[in-house]
Amino acid sequence: LSLYTSVDVRRVNRFYTFVVRLTAIEAFFSNYCLIKGSSMPTTLSKVLTHGAVLAAGGVGLGAAILLFRDLVKTGSTQEVMRVVTAGVAVLGLGAGVTYYSCYVAGCTCVVGEKALVKKEDERKKSPSFKIQLGGKDSEVSDPLRLYASEHTHSRPVITSLIQESKKTRYPTMASSQETTTFLTILARAVGATKALDIGVFTGLSTLSLALGVAEKGKVIGCELKEDDNIGTARRHWKIAGVEDRIDVHFQPAATTLQELIDAGESGTFDIAFIDADKVNYVTYYELCLKLVRVGGLIILDNTLWSGHVLDPSDNSENTVAIRLVNEHIRNDDRVLSVLLTISDGHTIAQKL
Repeated sequence: LSLYTSVDVRRVNRFYTFVVRLTAIEAFFSNYCLIKGSSMPTTLSKVLTHGAVLAAGGVGLGAAILLFRDLVKTGSTQEVMRVVTAGVAVLGLGAGVTYYSCYVAGCTCVVGEKALVKKEDERKKSPSFKIQLGGKDSEVSDPLRLYASEHTHSRPVITSLIQESKKTRYPTMASSQETTTFLTILARAVGATKALDIGVFTGLSTLSLALGVAEKGKVIGCELKEDDNIGTARRHWKIAGVEDRIDVHFQPAATTLQELIDAGESGTFDIAFIDADKVNYVTYYELCLKLVRVGGLIILDNTLWSGHVLDPSDNSENTVAIRLVNEHIRNDDRVLSVLLTISDGHTIAQKL
């Protein structure tokens, strides 16, 4: 090229060296995308690819202009042919570098994007994702949760109270339809006459237990204070005709449970449901274990905690508390327990 034209070969070489280096940088970020599974490197890779293409094209165009200028200056046929030959060589080199840049960038970007898709598929197959579908972080619009809800019996009074609970400040605190029916079935299955409900809120779990105990049975509810939610609960308890079976104690739950123990009621309850502040779950469990009879059941809600129990980066107070009670019960030889994936996770412990 330097023999036939006035083009500065060193300058052209520097341009193409820049393009090759740009392609190398692009390839690095694209491969980084394979390792991290992030969309940012893929996007940056595409930007660098476009830059490489434009740079190569610009160099080729610039060289073509310089060659055309030399073509105008020369007059002999021999010189014209030499210039044209050199021009074709420059444009060919530009096209080659451009193609190479596109090929490398295209391959790495496609592979990187496939890696992202693969990672997302693996996430969807992971236990935490499956748990999250049924957890309280999700709405009932999730296919599996909706299917389960549609195929679960529910009384009109329960359905009405669920709808009222959704209007409260903390709608996710209310028991699900599956949970309410499940509690009623369990209470009936053990022939319950006395039940404990730790955490009343709008009274869904309390109502479910009251519908499951014997006609003259009793449900002791534990709630911190009486508020509008309790008023909503009482209206529905009355509609269901079970308000005389329910007695709510307004004070810290641990205080109420200890008072029952001090009153000599240990071993007299058939079933207990715990759905209150998570940091005290172990305390509530231990107190209920004293109050429940041999063969009786203790049910704890939210023991999957929307899948957060599997997230090693989540060390929030509630998540740690749920992990703690799960391990505590698993290692407890005083009970026979199972952790079910119903709703947000239910642990059932039968006292031995």
